[in-house]
Amino acid sequence: MQIQSYIHGRRLDLILTGKMDALDIAEADKTLEAVVSPTVCVAVVDLSGVDYISSAGLRLLLNLFKKLQYVGGTMALAGTKAYCCKIIEMAGFGGVFPMFAQVVEATAFCDQFLEKLGNTER
Repeated sequence: MQIQSYIHGRRLDLILTGKMDALDIAEADKTLEAVVSPTVCVAVVDLSGVDYISSAGLRLLLNLFKKLQYVGGTMALAGTKAYCCKIIEMAGFGGVFPMFAQVVEATAFCDQFLEKLGNTER
């Protein structure tokens, strides 16, 4: 799995590609630890390049979501392929993670969330 990360003010944009399985999650966890900071409170996670997600991948998403919630934030998933969407739903996370078909929709959701918090810097 590969991770590209970009920080825009208080929003973190992540682009994940490949398989989210146990072999790659340890490295991904280290990468996320490096980019998640106290100033970041929302994240847009682009999963359009992810073909497979295991329980380890779900755990990675859940840990990121919890870290963001801890600082009063949230995250949104975008572009989730049918198989991965099915896994997320089966695990019971369909109602937990806001999910959007397009990155632009997830970005708008996170930006609106920031505006409601009074964080106008993006």
